Amino acid sequence: MPAARSVTRGFFPLDEELQLLAGQFTPSVCEGMTRLGTWMPFKRAVKEMQYFWQVSVTEPTVRRTTEAAGAAYVAVQTAEVEQLERTLPPAPEGPAVQLMSVDGAYVPLVHKEWTEVKTLALGTVGEPVLEKGEPVVHTTELSYFSRLAEAEEFGRLALVETYRRGTETAGQVCGVTDGAEWEQGFIDLHREDAVRILDFGHAAEYVAKAGQAVLGEGTPLFQEWFKTTLHELKHGQPEGVLNTLRDMHAEASARGDDPEKPDLFGEASGAHGLRTVSSSGVSHRQWQCRKRQQVGRRSADERGGNALGTPARGPDGRFAQHCLQRPLGRSLAADHA
Repeated sequence: MPAARSVTRGFFPLDEELQLLAGQFTPSVCEGMTRLGTWMPFKRAVKEMQYFWQVSVTEPTVRRTTEAAGAAYVAVQTAEVEQLERTLPPAPEGPAVQLMSVDGAYVPLVHKEWTEVKTLALGTVGEPVLEKGEPVVHTTELSYFSRLAEAEEFGRLALVETYRRGTETAGQVCGVTDGAEWEQGFIDLHREDAVRILDFGHAAEYVAKAGQAVLGEGTPLFQEWFKTTLHELKHGQPEGVLNTLRDMHAEASARGDDPEKPDLFGEASGAHGLRTVSSSGVSHRQWQCRKRQQVGRRSADERGGNALGTPARGPDGRFAQHCLQRPLGRSLAADHA
């Protein structure tokens, strides 16, 4: 009886034709694990896989698959950035008005540690419409880009998304932020002429810090002043509010308080234009303060933003915490173990 010929391991031709992946799962199952792993806890994703795909998987399997997909996506986007830097192709056409909003959110790592992940949101701003007698603008076609990186590196890596969305060629870009220094640098890098908009929630926070420093925290005088000032900021003239804050800044300085202390005027003193700059030879930080102060006169409050046909806040006040993709977040924990 003749012996069978020896064989070696190989890739079945039909697997290649059907574009099957290495391992025991089909591309559809891998895609399902990845999508569910970005939306919900891995343990819950195991149950959903059983219900929708009739496939039994373990929590570690969902975790590894999701993290691998995230790592692959990061590698693809980084390679695209490097190609853009080498070839410098013309930017695609952007929308007439584009929203650009950047923020940072802390995510948990292993060993009960936390780190900040930066997120960019881009969207297309529609025409103003009247809702309940107020002009309102809506943003659609939102996309997000997140990384664990220092501000400078994040600005570089985000080029892949700002290029794809045509930020460079958009008719007008509205930079909606909470006023952090690194966020202004990001806007300077990708669209220096963007209209800077401080979202109303953070503007109110900075106003409160200033008022508490001068009028006392929780005092009836402060409460009445704060209510009136926020109404003026939102529905009246923001320039009047800025003038008031400058006067309070001067008062605090005259009585010996340190107006630069974070617990007195917060970031508002140095980062949002409450300090006037008269010298022509200013530092980069002072130049940014002056620039933001000038922009604040036009668009610091919701009514001013809507009058310009621009959004007064980002897609969500805490959007960075909601849109961080699980592949990135979980791989961060593994990398920093």
